[in-house]
Amino acid sequence: SEQIHKSMEFGISSTELEIQLPSFNAVIRYVDASARAAGSIVQSASLGVYDAAAGMESANDRQMRVLRMHDESLLSQAEPTAEDWERITQVSATLPTVQPSAADTALLLQYRHFLKKDKLAVFKFLRCVDWGDSKMCEDALKIVTSLKSSQELDATDALQLLQPDVAFSPVRNVAVNILSQVTDRQLLDILHPLVQALRYDAATINRSQLANFLINRALSSKPVAFTLYWYL
Repeated sequence: SEQIHKSMEFGISSTELEIQLPSFNAVIRYVDASARAAGSIVQSASLGVYDAAAGMESANDRQMRVLRMHDESLLSQAEPTAEDWERITQVSATLPTVQPSAADTALLLQYRHFLKKDKLAVFKFLRCVDWGDSKMCEDALKIVTSLKSSQELDATDALQLLQPDVAFSPVRNVAVNILSQVTDRQLLDILHPLVQALRYDAATINRSQLANFLINRALSSKPVAFTLYWYL
C-alpha cells in the first residue's frame, strides 16, 4: 500500500512517499504460462508467480546481444588475460561437436578478434555465432578469411567450416576455396561428409559453390564421379 503524508515545514510544502512492499512466507518461483495452466505452480513449500517474460529472450541471449552491440574499437582493445587464454585453449581443445557453455560462449565472442591465428579457437567460435546477426556474420567472415591467409588449412579444416551450424554462405565458400587445392585421393576420403554438407547449404543447388565444385571435380575424375553418384 502507499501512504502519502503532507506536512508544512518552514512554510514550504513537502511530500513524503512511503511504499510498503508485499512479503511472502514462501519461496517465489517464476514460471511460464504452460506451467501455470497445468497447475504445477501450486506447492506447499513455494509460491508460483506467472512471469510474462518467460519463453522470450533469455538473460544469456540478452547478454550476447549487448556484447555484440559493443563498439568495435573497444572489443579490439580488450586483450584477454592469461587466465582467459587458458580457458579459451581448454574450450578449443574439446571435440568439434561439443557446444561451449554460456560462459565460454561469452568469452569467445568477447575476444573473437584475438582468435585469428588459432584455428581450433576459430572453429569453436563459429559454433557461438548468431547467424541471424549481420554484424556477427561479417565478423565471422573476416576472422575466417584472416585465418586462411595466416596459415595453411587442409581438407579436414574445410569440413569444420561446413558444419550444419555454419549458416552463412560466404564462410562456407571459404571452405570450398580450400577444397579446390586437394587431390582426388584426398577428396575421395572426405567426399561422404561433403555430400552430407550439401543439405545445409543455404544457397540453391544452382548457386551452391560446394555443389558446383563437386560436379566439376566429378566431370574431371571418374573415381570421384562414380563415388559421388553412389553417395547421392
